[in-house]
Amino acid sequence: MVSSQKQVPQCASGEQAAVGRLILLDLSDDRIVSLNSDGSDRKVVVTECRYPDGIALDVAAGHIYWTNMGVPKLNDGSIERADLDGRNRMTIVAPGRHVHAQAAPARKEEPKAVLVRP
Repeated sequence: MVSSQKQVPQCASGEQAAVGRLILLDLSDDRIVSLNSDGSDRKVVVTECRYPDGIALDVAAGHIYWTNMGVPKLNDGSIERADLDGRNRMTIVAPGRHVHAQAAPARKEEPKAVLVRP
């Protein structure tokens, strides 16, 4: 027998994960946002990132991971993690600890994105 039920990933907080939503690095405001694939229902997930420049999702565990470039000459890049809903933020690799950023020419109107699909 085949079940028609879909498994919906859960955040570490127990809430449903943001399945079918875009997760973006908002470079102009140093934050991470979530929105529907048509651009509607924009929600701020994480604020006060320090020049975020990379993002990865672990939907099964309910986490967003991102790198903060920091100021390249200060060598103060870091890696952080939060639940998909932005709760339980923590630093994985502290600033200045082996996270070296190479600034690439960036155009803020072209955010990096990851689409999460069930």
